[in-house]
Amino acid sequence: MKKIIIVMLVALSNLAVAQQSVYVVQSDDNILNTISVSSGNILSALTLQLADTSPVFGLDVEVHPISGLIYIVGSTSSESISDRFLGIVNLNTGIVTNVGSMGDAVASFTFTSDGTLYAVTGDGANDSEELYTVNVTDGSMTFVMALGNGADGEGIVYNPNDGLLYHSSQDTIETIDPVSLTITAVTSGSDIAEITGMGYNSSDPNGGLFVIDRSEDLYTVSPLGVVTLIFDDIPGESGEFRGLTLAPPPAAIPSVSIYGLLILVFGMLMMLMVRRKSNHI
Repeated sequence: MKKIIIVMLVALSNLAVAQQSVYVVQSDDNILNTISVSSGNILSALTLQLADTSPVFGLDVEVHPISGLIYIVGSTSSESISDRFLGIVNLNTGIVTNVGSMGDAVASFTFTSDGTLYAVTGDGANDSEELYTVNVTDGSMTFVMALGNGADGEGIVYNPNDGLLYHSSQDTIETIDPVSLTITAVTSGSDIAEITGMGYNSSDPNGGLFVIDRSEDLYTVSPLGVVTLIFDDIPGESGEFRGLTLAPPPAAIPSVSIYGLLILVFGMLMMLMVRRKSNHI
């Protein structure tokens, strides 16, 4: 009986992991995709536009850790590197509120646990491969430090497990201590093509990352640099995927399969308690 209950609990845990999804934007299309981590299938695709219906192309997307608002590095042109702005996405309508110009070609950004927003500029920027903090009320940026390791393609993500920023450039990943600004190499010359998005993997007890590349392959990367392929190419989709962040779990009613497992586990626990009680009489 105990073994069966343990198996059921493991199954519930696996279901929770299987239901994980990530937000991914596209720099060549004004779409916010929600993608299943387990299958790679696109669960939903939200068209992004300003209130005047101008399309918004995405470079990165992040969830504010305190307010839960969805922020985006946006542009009104898929080819432009000069008009990138900080925006807030309405998930019900797809309308993006332009918070303000970021002043340069930001490639990626990330929130720390206290809501501090960091951004890194891309290789085509006026001041390329530099780290900034961003004012979330107007999009203005403050210089932190120059980077420069790696090659084309810049990304950044905060890991709450170790309190470090993870910076990617091409296939190179390194950590940045936001206090001391010390840089430490994690991976270099891996099998990952040019990294176009990174996100924190909350299901990994060691605090790993999700990584998507230009070939639309999704990987996990451990803090020690171990790279694992989850799926090869997003099924039925081609595009310039940029940015990646873990989507908040839906506030919907759990599926019938989860309810069924919960009822079974609860029933077995009750049977075990009754049996133990009867054995002591």
